Amino acid sequence: MVNPYTTKSIGAVARAARGSAVAALIVLSLFVTVGGPSQAADLPALDNPLGIASSGAHVWVANTAGNSVSEFDASNGSLARTVSLAADDLDSPIALGVNRSNLWIANKSGNSLTELNATSGSLERVVEGSTYGFSDPIGLAFSGPYLWVVSQGNALTEISAINGALIRVVKAKVDHFDNPVSVAIRGKAIWVANEGGNSLTEVNGVNGSLVRVVNNPVDEIVAPIGLAFNGPDLWVSAASGNGLNELNSSTGAHCLGTAR
Repeated sequence: MVNPYTTKSIGAVARAARGSAVAALIVLSLFVTVGGPSQAADLPALDNPLGIASSGAHVWVANTAGNSVSEFDASNGSLARTVSLAADDLDSPIALGVNRSNLWIANKSGNSLTELNATSGSLERVVEGSTYGFSDPIGLAFSGPYLWVVSQGNALTEISAINGALIRVVKAKVDHFDNPVSVAIRGKAIWVANEGGNSLTEVNGVNGSLVRVVNNPVDEIVAPIGLAFNGPDLWVSAASGNGLNELNSSTGAHCLGTAR
């Protein structure tokens, strides 16, 4: 999970799911292990791929510069399809997630979400409009039938992953969002990494209220980018400080000295 707009990487980092990690390795291996270097020219060219998600036997990749998404067969790395229809409204697609057999795409420049049928690649819906609070959406994560979207314009949006209806927009000053770049969820806890604020924000997933802001200098969280849960603990990759932090997600307390 990385933030491409700070020369690091983020696509679906916010999701930090095992499936996404495996999917990333699969896509990377397309250019390394499928037929070796001699077949590299025959492989489909990706265009600044920054987001990734897996769905069963398929891996989806967001081509941010190409305004398209590509689907690969996870068993052999072959290209299944590339979706780039005008109706799909893909505009700098950057983060991907799969829920209920549908693929959700965050369009950073388009300030919108696109939902596709993950089996056929056909368009389900485009979610956009000022009421959603999308402003450079860059990360997304699911909590059951709900989808949480973090925007670099300092907002966190919750929508229904079933019909795209708006649930709430969280952007109060007290939340201390500052260039948030990724989101991760465990139970009812919604955690956001604020790259610009050198902090983490935890929001209550039931009502959107603030739970806590973690920005203690002792934690040495400098430009946090990636979030991943391992049981009750939240791991945080801090780009500028080249650090890796472990926090107790129930209390926000520091569990481990910063690893570098």
